[in-house]
Amino acid sequence: PKPIMEFGPPLPLGVASVDEHVDLSLAETPRAGDLLARLREHAPAGIEFLSVVRLPEGSRKLSRDLTEAEYLVRIEPEHLDKLGIEKTELETLPERFLARAEASWPVVRKRRPKTVDLRPAVEAVAWVPAGEVPEGLDFEREGARYLQVRVRLTGDAHARPEEVASAVLGTDPGFETAHLARLRLGKGKETSRASRSA
Repeated sequence: PKPIMEFGPPLPLGVASVDEHVDLSLAETPRAGDLLARLREHAPAGIEFLSVVRLPEGSRKLSRDLTEAEYLVRIEPEHLDKLGIEKTELETLPERFLARAEASWPVVRKRRPKTVDLRPAVEAVAWVPAGEVPEGLDFEREGARYLQVRVRLTGDAHARPEEVASAVLGTDPGFETAHLARLRLGKGKETSRASRSA
């Protein structure tokens, strides 16, 4: 037998995360607290199970109810040097991006280059102080800046966090998966720094 589980949306390979959801179908029906204890007992290093919720039979999968994802993009000092702009202007970039009605940007979809409008898929963008980067990510770097990006998971529009960060900066500095971390998956009701700053 094999376990029936579904991660949604799947985390890209190499991207760190502090908030993932998984749907499990079990042959047994343990109490949520007991299952959580068993998962924690056998979890490998680097993985921590935070909660277990038992859904009534016939319920929609939890992953189907998620409407947004929040990411942190690390912008290295060398990325900032390439921009060649003053700090005061840098601070205004997220607000200026959100004020745009359209944000056309070259992307790759299914291995094919195309230009898409990222703006409809972006809920919020904001700078995050280094001291507010979640612990446990091993994500902080001296001299780096951190851009929090919240994107929609529903609808026709789709945007990846590194694409949004590049569009905010006005150039693609060559982001890799090591520059990305997923902070939260949610239903659009939870508050965050980006939503408060938007």
